[in-house]
Amino acid sequence: MQASQRQKPMDTVFNVETPEYSEFRFYQAGIFQRMFAYGLDHVFILTIMLLINFGFSLLGVFMGGGLAMFSTLFGILVAITVWWLYFIVLEALWKGQTLGKKILGIRVISDRGTPISWGQSFLRNLLRMADSFPYYGNTGSLVLLPFYGVGFFSCFFTQKRQRLGDLAAGTIVVRVEREVLLTQSQLDVNQLEPAMAGFPKIQLNRGDSQALIRYIHRRPAFSQARREELAEPFVERLRQRFAIPEQLSNDVILQVCYIKLFGVDR
Repeated sequence: MQASQRQKPMDTVFNVETPEYSEFRFYQAGIFQRMFAYGLDHVFILTIMLLINFGFSLLGVFMGGGLAMFSTLFGILVAITVWWLYFIVLEALWKGQTLGKKILGIRVISDRGTPISWGQSFLRNLLRMADSFPYYGNTGSLVLLPFYGVGFFSCFFTQKRQRLGDLAAGTIVVRVEREVLLTQSQLDVNQLEPAMAGFPKIQLNRGDSQALIRYIHRRPAFSQARREELAEPFVERLRQRFAIPEQLSNDVILQVCYIKLFGVDR
């Protein structure tokens, strides 16, 4: 796949062109939109960490002695682990979103337009500490405030608004609302709700994800009979891997797969 960009006032449009010359479009999230989302995430993370530390400190009071100190230190360790895993797990499981990203209407995707993988989520968040420099905190303090200077300048000077973690993982952050509006015009979203019930969880590799994207963005140009014909080979492969309800048509199955993978059912 080849990607090309063009600038619009206030927006960055990210076009992805398939080998069949079928183009689909994403609108990149703004730097400040990402900053606000990250701020909200830290509110949630700090709340969770305070609750964890409070719980372990309270447990330490009841335990007493040396066990009290152990309980407090273990609580701090668990809280730090929560901060570390928060972004990795939510972005990998929640279609590239955290709580903050969901509220701000943005999400992380591969720069090829496919869903973010576990490996990409791990890598982009592994480098989050580097993007967070410089830090501010008192000497000996366990609390360090990230200023995200490195990440800000990286986003500002790269064409796809990527911080170091994005550059390493091959990811971009896009605006969900425009992507959804673009896709809903090509899907029978309201008619698909009954098919969503009981549909299995779908996991596709990058090649199959790209094939699915091409189909969804080209399907409006075909008759219903042609859609069923084009979708049949792909659906047969899916039926061998997943317990897909037999009564669903090929076209409906691929639409539901797209919704589950790309989060168009918001």
